[in-house]
Amino acid sequence: YLQASIDLVKLVLRCFIEQGPSEYELKLARSQLCGDLLRTLADDQELADLLAQIKASGLPAGHFQRYQEQLVQTTAAEIQAVARQVFDSNRCVVTCVGPKVPQQPLPALPIAD
Repeated sequence: YLQASIDLVKLVLRCFIEQGPSEYELKLARSQLCGDLLRTLADDQELADLLAQIKASGLPAGHFQRYQEQLVQTTAAEIQAVARQVFDSNRCVVTCVGPKVPQQPLPALPIAD
């Protein structure tokens, strides 16, 4: 499914650039990012490493609070604008490892409501 998978990833990327994330996707991403931060803060060693990185970078003491506030305020339109600046589905580098085999189309994907 190599070529079909590459084509699907490019299609998803083009859709993201053209339409941006939905409100549901944005909410899910925010939740994931906040959850990752909380899991990091819950581990003593990871917290110590993160605090050392913040100190070395010269970030303010309220960095975590500000991060979460900015995350909540980020809009789908802002994400789409950045995606348009950064991504170009026509200029991708694809690396494949493994034997060359005859390609098959992807099986039909279920349609979500």
